[in-house]
Amino acid sequence: MVAEPTSAPSAADVRPVGALIEATFALWHRSWKRTFAFGVVYGLAALLPGVALQGVFSQVALASIALLGGQLLPALPLPLPLPLPSADPLAVLGSALLRLNTPSTWLLLASSVLGIVASTTALIAGQGAIARGEPFRAALRRGFARTPATLGAWLVYTVLVLVAALPFFALLVGAFVAALGGDVVLLMIALVVVLVGGLLASVPLAWASIAFALSPFASALDGSGPIAAQLRSRALVRGHWWRCATVVSLPLLVYLGAGGTASSLLLMACGGVVVLRDGWMGLLDPGWLLWSQLLAVPLQAALLPLAFAGGVVMYEDLRPHRAAGA
Repeated sequence: MVAEPTSAPSAADVRPVGALIEATFALWHRSWKRTFAFGVVYGLAALLPGVALQGVFSQVALASIALLGGQLLPALPLPLPLPLPSADPLAVLGSALLRLNTPSTWLLLASSVLGIVASTTALIAGQGAIARGEPFRAALRRGFARTPATLGAWLVYTVLVLVAALPFFALLVGAFVAALGGDVVLLMIALVVVLVGGLLASVPLAWASIAFALSPFASALDGSGPIAAQLRSRALVRGHWWRCATVVSLPLLVYLGAGGTASSLLLMACGGVVVLRDGWMGLLDPGWLLWSQLLAVPLQAALLPLAFAGGVVMYEDLRPHRAAGA
């Protein structure tokens, strides 16, 4: 058995970015039909939090409007007056959130997270099998068994990115506090600090988001533990940050752009049908939102493999096994 090296392959061992992007779209084309069912599970699992919000949607929506735009509403050409809450909007929002704090809500949220992670782990495992030329079903079985490790990798990755984002969030909070003070000079200074400091504060955030981006793929494809996956990702990306950022991010942006556009069109179409049938007040019934998202699930399921194909291709390109011949 060949020992696995701990360093990433050299620049001579990896393909150029253009070839990797081409391989990413080719992998999506080869895998979307075979992984379509996992995309459907992902889409349905992502809808579960919306089911939990059904009972308080109109209450939260009206309270949010009253809190954020209540002063502007009289000047807007609304087709009818909105039944805004007479009580303090913050109190109404707090009451709605307390109503959500039930075992059934937490069960829905836990089921949503588990469904999303299990489906994406299986999807990544399936794409990895196609990329490596391995048996598809066997790879899926391994992928399902690695769901807990992949969930841990996602959680640790999220924590690392949030920690890297703390300076940026601190700047935003400072600017918000300055805006509440009402001092124009202080507000202008805060805006300048946010603009300049935001550029500097975004550096660790951008670095961490890419340096550890391959950790879920290390868990799903090779069974690395949550912490080991972060270390493995960092070792692989070292010296290849820009290449990894391009190959991982570009297909993800295409997925978000295409999927977001289609979802928005369906949302507007469903909203228009509701207005024609029930009037503007019908928009306060959350059912139409779920229907619009359900209609978008098939298209999202077909596009979802593109969001992960870049990570699979990049992980396979940087795997030390390839350079070592293991």
